[in-house]
Amino acid sequence: MTEFNFQINVDREANLLRIKAEGALDKGRFMSMIKQARETAHQDQLNLLYDMRDLNLPAGILLSDVLTFVRTHSSLNDEKASSLRSASLIGEELLGDEVWEVYKYASQNAGLDWQFFTDEAEALIWLS
Repeated sequence: MTEFNFQINVDREANLLRIKAEGALDKGRFMSMIKQARETAHQDQLNLLYDMRDLNLPAGILLSDVLTFVRTHSSLNDEKASSLRSASLIGEELLGDEVWEVYKYASQNAGLDWQFFTDEAEALIWLS
């Protein structure tokens, strides 16, 4: 399994920050990705599109870690965070995965405008 890696790119035309994540999910690097993406998006008031279709979820991810991350990470818990829209692209096989369901639920409870999609065109329409 490949190591977790991410790239962040600004798409000024779409007023969007594109984040591509791939490889085996790593908690520390994932948190770093979210922090960097949120800080960049906040500066320019850009919505976020996370492409996680090539992300692998290793067995044994603790759902309590997901909930704690959303509740406590500073990049997700300020006024700016709730003013931005975020969409995550995930593979159809992961759409029903409990981890994503918990993440979506926790994000909405934290006041974040975040949705999951399997189709990029639909995500872009929702973000606009």
